[in-house]
Amino acid sequence: MIQAQSATLHKSRNEDGFNIPNWVANFSVSNTNIYKNRGATVSFKWQNSCYWQSFFINGNVPAFSTVDAQLSYKFEKQGLS
Repeated sequence: MIQAQSATLHKSRNEDGFNIPNWVANFSVSNTNIYKNRGATVSFKWQNSCYWQSFFINGNVPAFSTVDAQLSYKFEKQGLS
């Protein structure tokens, strides 16, 4: 399965403390049964920079991205009672 998302987030000038970036994007590829009950998922996430404003601190948050990977194994059903 391949999934991709992107969004433009709009800030309201009337809200205080709502610190979000303008752009975010997610992309993932997964397969639950690649080979003999083994699966994997890889996800990439990105957001652009934003200005953080709060009562304690103000400043720029740099743009960043992350890559997440997961391996899985599906155990066969055992005849337990």
